[in-house]
Amino acid sequence: MRLSIRIRKLLVLPCRLLLILWSLASLSAAYAAPNAVNLAWDANPETDIAGYRVYFGTTSGNLDRSLTVDTTPEATLSDLEPGALYYCAVQAFNTSELVSPLSSEIAFVVPGAATIPEISVERDSGSVLTDGQSGVRLNKVDLGSTGAAETFLIKNLGTGYLTGLSITTEGDEFTVTPLDTSTLAPGGTTSFKVTFKPTAAGDRVAFIHISSNDADESPFDIALVGSGIAFPDISITQSGGSSLIGGLSAVNLGNVNLGSTGAAQTFTVSNLGTANLSDLGIAVHGVHNSDFLVESLPTNSLPQGANTTFKVTFKPTAAGPRTATLHVTSNDPDESPFHLNLSGNGVAFPVMALEDAIGAPVASSGAAIQFGSITVGATGSPAAYTVRNSGTSALTGLKVTLIGADIASFVLAAPASTTLAPGASTTFSVSFKPTTGGPKGAAFQIENTSTTAGLLVVGLDGNGIAFPEISVLSDGADMTGERPTLDLGNCNLGATTPIRIVTIKNTGTGDLTGIAVASGSSEFKTGSLGATTLAPGATTTFKVCFTPKAAGTRAATLAIASSDANENPLLIVLSGMGIAAPRIAVEQGSGRSLVDGRAFINSGTMGLGTTAKVQTFTIRNTGTATLAGLTLIKKGINPTDFTVTALKTKSLAPGASTTFKIGFKPTKVGIRWGTIHITSNDVDKRSFDIILTGTGKKSRTTKSNSVKTNLTNKGGTPARPITGTAVIDGRKYRTLTITKTAGKTILPRDIEVSSDLVTWASSQQHTTVLLNNAKTLRVRDNTPVALDAKRYIRLKR
Repeated sequence: MRLSIRIRKLLVLPCRLLLILWSLASLSAAYAAPNAVNLAWDANPETDIAGYRVYFGTTSGNLDRSLTVDTTPEATLSDLEPGALYYCAVQAFNTSELVSPLSSEIAFVVPGAATIPEISVERDSGSVLTDGQSGVRLNKVDLGSTGAAETFLIKNLGTGYLTGLSITTEGDEFTVTPLDTSTLAPGGTTSFKVTFKPTAAGDRVAFIHISSNDADESPFDIALVGSGIAFPDISITQSGGSSLIGGLSAVNLGNVNLGSTGAAQTFTVSNLGTANLSDLGIAVHGVHNSDFLVESLPTNSLPQGANTTFKVTFKPTAAGPRTATLHVTSNDPDESPFHLNLSGNGVAFPVMALEDAIGAPVASSGAAIQFGSITVGATGSPAAYTVRNSGTSALTGLKVTLIGADIASFVLAAPASTTLAPGASTTFSVSFKPTTGGPKGAAFQIENTSTTAGLLVVGLDGNGIAFPEISVLSDGADMTGERPTLDLGNCNLGATTPIRIVTIKNTGTGDLTGIAVASGSSEFKTGSLGATTLAPGATTTFKVCFTPKAAGTRAATLAIASSDANENPLLIVLSGMGIAAPRIAVEQGSGRSLVDGRAFINSGTMGLGTTAKVQTFTIRNTGTATLAGLTLIKKGINPTDFTVTALKTKSLAPGASTTFKIGFKPTKVGIRWGTIHITSNDVDKRSFDIILTGTGKKSRTTKSNSVKTNLTNKGGTPARPITGTAVIDGRKYRTLTITKTAGKTILPRDIEVSSDLVTWASSQQHTTVLLNNAKTLRVRDNTPVALDAKRYIRLKR
């Protein structure tokens, strides 16, 4: 259950104190005996009220004494000090020990002998007022304004507490602040303030009534008098509503170019006073007053609350800061004239103008300048222009640049000057030099670092005429000219020269089409083209070779067709020298051709001292000149074991042939080796080499203690080696594999290599054993295989 107590009012009677507490109903008090007070109040309406507590004391907020009573709504406070000011509050509680908040404090004075309050009122200046007789005059105040506050003091000059203090006023033009206390102890003071805001001119009157428990001066009456004053009051505001202060405010009309007029500034003149504002007038004074143009006022009088406007513009006659003073006169008693400080800045500025070669103005962003059609790569006539500064200050940072998609097709000759004094000029030119065919568009842009001179942009138009241009190169040399010649060199009849690569390039600006090549001679052959159409700058190639059919100088004309307008076809003389040359060819028996250095003739196995069947060989001249200097030279490991018949002739005409014979008669058991070197004037084969081999064996009537060879197959024929190659780090090396007889040991030093069958070498540097088991031996010659080189591998016996 929630209990609450609210105090409504306090009455102090001659013999009793009445205290009313809402929610506890009425509470009354009376003096039951000296130094005691009886309290009574209406019972609280709650049914479970258990009692009340009364708190009291002589200090507000510190009620240090209390009294608990039962449900009877009354109590007696005793042992009170006569004449003292007491504060009290009441609290209810119920059977559940729930308590209500304390009621608001009330104050009362315990009556006693010779305790009389006495009110006194005086002005802040110290003058004491008399109840009902004093009239207080306040300062004069302008209509609509509030005067300065006047302070009044209330003092208690009596011996008892002055209570029940309150103030009421009569009259709306005077405002009184509330009191900060309603009780004053003897000698205590409090204050209030009065302000005056007149609503009409002349004297204005009001009354103040101060109530208290002073027996003979309640209420204490004071008459207030104030005087309202009516007067004109000028006010000037700038565009946007900002108020100006006469003599202090400055109006800056900004930067204006010389010879130009700045934007007008509007000013509003208002009468904020309570009387007519009249005798209005405007004038401009100062050193630069002629630079400021002021509009006349439309009226010279403004009633209360009215306004009018005027405008000021700035037209500087010289560069730099310009100042003047604007005076607005009127009948305002304290602001006539109303001064405004005017300022502005005259700006000297450049003006950039563009003229063509005849002095006619060229408009920015106007029609584009037409250069017409120009052949790609050629340069048209330049168009000249003049930049002139027609302004009043220097034009600085002048720069002309090309802009746009096709600036590469236009050539700019920049102006010599980047700064122009007023009236000065400089020139530049633009030419059209198309880089490709078709319409070309760009513009030149003239800029500067002067902030007011602006930017000029003029368009440029032209048309590039593209055409193809053929160029032919061989080995980097340009063959495009008057009857160029491509010499393919000397070549033996029936042979073919190395292939020459010829490059066709389009050095023009249009596509080169319809490309075709033809030599018109079977001795000069051309390969196919990589492309028959070339874009500008593109290339293609074809091959040319020479196969002479007759000796002497041979020639033909190479025709290269294309869409080149002035070189179609492009003719190139092809030349070469046919040379008649001998060619040696060697055949065995019935026509088996032998290969130089690879011809391996095995005469088989023969008994010692017996001669094998003689083999016939033919030397043939397959060339076109006499094969001369024919000589047979027998060499090798065992040259004496082989017989060679002498040649019947030392020279052979083209197509002619001769023969010789080779026989084998071993002198020792085992494999026997030899070579035949056939020399001649064949420039490619100065020595045609044939390798000879055979195996000697004991005849049936011969005894020998020699070791049986392990390099024979069954039947007694020599084991034919198997040759091959091994690739190491990208290089080829010759290998040899042979069959061994079981139990035969072959050491690495038994392997020898040679390039001429005369000088032999054996070491790990020259050979490597790749495989050596009971049946197979594989070795490698450590010299890489070279083109047309001769290399031999053997086992030492």
